[in-house]
Amino acid sequence: MFEIRIVCGADDIDRVTTALSAAFVTGTSRKYPSRDGLRTLLYFHADLLCVCDAADEAPCPRHPDSTH
Repeated sequence: MFEIRIVCGADDIDRVTTALSAAFVTGTSRKYPSRDGLRTLLYFHADLLCVCDAADEAPCPRHPDSTH
C-alpha cells in the first residue's frame, strides 16, 4: 500500500478521482485546501489492482485468503 498526493484545481477533483480509481484500488480521498487557496490537495491510500486470472483456481498471490 502507498499514498498518492495530487494537487489540482477544484474542477479536476472528480476526473482525478475517477482516473486513480481505475488504475489502483483506492480508499476515500482526503481533501484539503492548498496554501494559496486556489487548488485542492487530494490524498489517497492506494494499492495495485489484482491482475490474477479469474479462471485460475489457485489462490491469488496478492490475496491468499480467497480463490477465484
